Amino acid sequence: MKVIYTFNYLPAGLFNRAQVRLFQFSDKSTIWRYGSLLLKNNHRALIIRSDDRHIVIKIQGVRPDNVLFLIHEVFEGLVNESFFGVTYDIAFPCPDCLDARINEPWQFSSSLINRAIELKAPSIQCHRFFHVASVTDLQALIPPDSKSNYDLHLEYSVRDLKSYKQNMAVDIAYLYPPEHIPTKSEIEIKVDPRKIKDDLTKQGLTVWTPETMKDFTIENHYLVIKEARFILFGISNELVYNPENKKLYDAFQVITNILRKTIIPVLFGNDMKWKESDLGVALSDKLYINMQNLKRYDYRIKEIMDMTEQENGQNFKSNQLRDQSTDVFISYCWMNSHDAVSKGTKATGTSIGWGDPRALK
Repeated sequence: MKVIYTFNYLPAGLFNRAQVRLFQFSDKSTIWRYGSLLLKNNHRALIIRSDDRHIVIKIQGVRPDNVLFLIHEVFEGLVNESFFGVTYDIAFPCPDCLDARINEPWQFSSSLINRAIELKAPSIQCHRFFHVASVTDLQALIPPDSKSNYDLHLEYSVRDLKSYKQNMAVDIAYLYPPEHIPTKSEIEIKVDPRKIKDDLTKQGLTVWTPETMKDFTIENHYLVIKEARFILFGISNELVYNPENKKLYDAFQVITNILRKTIIPVLFGNDMKWKESDLGVALSDKLYINMQNLKRYDYRIKEIMDMTEQENGQNFKSNQLRDQSTDVFISYCWMNSHDAVSKGTKATGTSIGWGDPRALK
């Protein structure tokens, strides 16, 4: 993404002071007299003062607009603080040119976009390749400077968050102590936790597991676990008594006590000593899947599938009831009900009802 700032004149010191401020916000930075290379959240931004009127910014990364807003805020803050009266225009690349991977995309100036907004024009045409760009989409590129712009950026942010949420949603998040991955000599006598994931995937379920269980922390994977429909959690003595699995054990506590997700416990290991721990108390009313016997593996996999399908049916019914349209919606204040006062609720000066509004239903 390439953005060009065009100043009516570029005051001495503005660019260099911006370099210093951006250095403080960067994960890593390289600075020279007429430019800076910034690294921020896996994004790269090259800022060049090309002449006495222009600053060119090139950004690479997943969300270059986020880095642009950071850079713009620094320049805008400096102009308001120390260079009052300096004006500038910002040019943004044509979105269709970017999609076509054109090396030098056409640049739409913010003054042109704002003029189109004033005239309520639905679109603007790219002068180089004659693409038709939506004014609303172009407006979202401009750093917010008014209430309407903030509302638009908020709307786009909510849309992006919903998109991320959909992309992160999986059927099952699967966690287990890494000690239960069998060695070559144990592969014929122990259930391999990785095989469970493979077999569930073959059944059409999307199953997520962290890259390495050893380095797993719930803070880094909170969203995917929160959005998963089920949590398949490996339970064993190693989970409870091995200090190296503390982060995994803490994740179990967060999932059950804070996220309150549906957990399907899967038993690994050789015995049930873990039942004597706090974990055993927490799972006392749970139906678990015993994977300690390799010979019963096929039957246990079927049990997992049955449990997920049963839960899916219950969720479908509740969603259907929630989304069902109604003829009348009754809204009322309980304190306005005469029944509420007669049943002990303290009366107020505005309590005016004679009966219980729920009786209307």
